[in-house]
Amino acid sequence: MTLSNGSCMLFMCFTAILMATTALADPHEIQTTDFTEEFGDDFEDVYAVSAIGELKMHLQFDLEHQLVAGAEFTPRGIVTIVTSASNPKSVVSFSALPPLSVDDVEKLNFLLQQDRFYTVRAKADPDDPQSPYVMASVPMCMLAVMRLREDFAFHLSDSGKLVAIEYLTPYVESDVCTDSRTRSLEDMHLSPSGTVFKVQGGPLPPKNVVGMRDRAPQGVKPVKSEENNDEPEEASQSFLRKYWYIILPIIVMSLFGGDGGTAAAGRTAGASATPAVSERQR
Repeated sequence: MTLSNGSCMLFMCFTAILMATTALADPHEIQTTDFTEEFGDDFEDVYAVSAIGELKMHLQFDLEHQLVAGAEFTPRGIVTIVTSASNPKSVVSFSALPPLSVDDVEKLNFLLQQDRFYTVRAKADPDDPQSPYVMASVPMCMLAVMRLREDFAFHLSDSGKLVAIEYLTPYVESDVCTDSRTRSLEDMHLSPSGTVFKVQGGPLPPKNVVGMRDRAPQGVKPVKSEENNDEPEEASQSFLRKYWYIILPIIVMSLFGGDGGTAAAGRTAGASATPAVSERQR
């Protein structure tokens, strides 16, 4: 009897400890363990994957510029673009921008006085040594008017590659550009800023375009195409439809002319028959 009571007490204590452990355990861990035991490696815990909003894409490329028309491009800094799925607006930063030397300022002044273009370029795929370059140019006078403040637009593809570079520097009139040629760029420095534009889906052109079919020239019979099952149009119009302006007057003249001749002939015959009847009556 004593052994039986002791066994019952031990069983009750074990049950209480098990229930307390289950109550204190994380229900998510218990459910995850059950699913893992049931489905094995096919089960993937969605909580173990970081949120989509935390995923970021970094694109970094070297920016080069051309200070003399036809000369080689030289480095002018690094551009870093950070794109986040949770933030529709990308962050653009410029680093390692070298200061303009005296020689650089002289070359920029020459571009300004000669009304030349200032050009920049970057590789479309920085990881590919054979990648082509994308380029952008702006009249040097416009940069001088803006005191070398640049506003770039970087166009990216779906895969995060650089598609195009665009200058968003405000346009100025020609007379303002002419006045800016006398300015000096010695106390100025390049101040870039950037905006990112991503590819957006748009309407697709139709695959099969059906153009307007012209009527076949007179005397030419259209040939039925093998690819087109439509019946060919009539090659020519009917005879009456083509020459109605000639046929209609002839018909009208014939109708009116025939009635007048018949009436005149009837009056003449009646006049000649009247004396004959009179003579018989006598």
